[in-house]
Amino acid sequence: MECIRNTLDRRVQFYEDEIRKLSEQRLMPVWNFCNFFILKESLAFIFEMAHLHEDALREYDELELCYLETVNMTGKQRDFGGADHGDDQAAIINPGNKALTQIVQEDSFREFEFRQYLFSRQSK
Repeated sequence: MECIRNTLDRRVQFYEDEIRKLSEQRLMPVWNFCNFFILKESLAFIFEMAHLHEDALREYDELELCYLETVNMTGKQRDFGGADHGDDQAAIINPGNKALTQIVQEDSFREFEFRQYLFSRQSK
């Protein structure tokens, strides 16, 4: 059991270090929200798998705050509405409705999709 705990601690420490590095670069022009999202969500998934739901929620809350800061910066506005059939309705509790991680990696997500996804992850 101690081995599992140590492995979890090392993995969490790795992600926290990488997230801290990206956070320090947030005001630089080359900073990319998508990379930050992938790391934060990966850390939240680790917490969820370890049944540390409060820690996972904290990661999603911080991700939401960072997203709002990024969106509010000049020149960082995204399209809001959906682009596909059925996007005119909210999938509030269904985080698997769209493959958002893939969309974020491609940097082609819309704000409405992202906010739905975050809400569904926070409500788990």
